[in-house]
Order: sequence, then C-alpha cells, then structure tokens
Amino acid sequence: RQHYFDRKAMLQIARTMHYQPSRAVFRVAFYSGMRLGEVLRSQAVQTVSGLGLGVIDSKNGTPHIVPANDRIAHLIRGAAWPPKVHKSTVSHHTKLAMVALGMGHYRFHDSRHSTASQMIQQGVSLNTVGAVLNHKSTASTKIYAHLATQQLADAVRLVGKKSAKILQPHPQAKAA
Repeated sequence: RQHYFDRKAMLQIARTMHYQPSRAVFRVAFYSGMRLGEVLRSQAVQTVSGLGLGVIDSKNGTPHIVPANDRIAHLIRGAAWPPKVHKSTVSHHTKLAMVALGMGHYRFHDSRHSTASQMIQQGVSLNTVGAVLNHKSTASTKIYAHLATQQLADAVRLVGKKSAKILQPHPQAKAA
C-alpha cells in the first residue's frame, strides 16, 4: 500500500492543521523524507553544504543527516527545533486534517513515500533516494522503481544510438 501526494496536497493538509508545531513537523517530514520519530529527534546541524537536520539514532541504528533545502531551513531557523510535541499529537492532527480533506486513507508516513516519489519524478537516482531516506538496504528503495518510468524510457532510447565519441581499438590490440 503506497499513497503519494504532491506539494500542493501537502500544503493543503498542513494548512488544515490548526496546531503550528504539528504543521511544521509535517512539512519538514515531507521536504526531508524523514520518519516522524526522526523529525522529532532531529537537531539543526551545520554541514559542509549548509544547514541540515541530524539524527543521532535513526530507525536503522545509524546517525543520519539530511541537508536542509530552503523550505526546511525556513522552518527550523529562528524557532526552537524540534518543537516540543508528542508523536501521537502530530499523528492525530495529521489524521484530522487528512480526513477533513477527504484523504482519510492517507497517513503521516505517506509523506515519506511522497518525498521519494517527488525525487524520482525529478530524475534523482534510486541510490540517492535511498541515501536521503536512510534505507539500510537497496531492497527498501526498490519499491519506488516503478515510478522511474521516464528514466527507464530515456535509458532504452539510448540503445543503438551512435555515441558522441567513437571508440577506437587500442593500437596494440590484436584484431579478432
């Protein structure tokens, strides 16, 4: 069971939430692909590439840092991060908002699947998606492979085309 929503739907859900801390957590989860518990345990960290969110103890037991895009940075700058809100409170507010919008079959964790879907639709490789989501195994990321139809079509179109550079045999290679 995989449900995906786009940024427009995510914003509708967030705007329907009346409790700002739950709204911020939901938006950060969508933009980062982090699990709910990871968002709530995350800390703002400075990385080589700029601001990020770091979790010392992720679900798979390893430290994990997600670089912050502009939207995440906006949400975590100048605010006490993470918000002091319980996991069940965020889940409850998310569910209420989704039901109010006729999306009762969705759940908070679908924001994570939506992040993966968005990245794949933008041409991000499955390996990179797996790294962002902090998957321990590539098998976990393969559930999104069916979304990469454009990349598959582009790859197949390359078969049989002339390459820009003609490969010449090495001068010392013997002719077969």
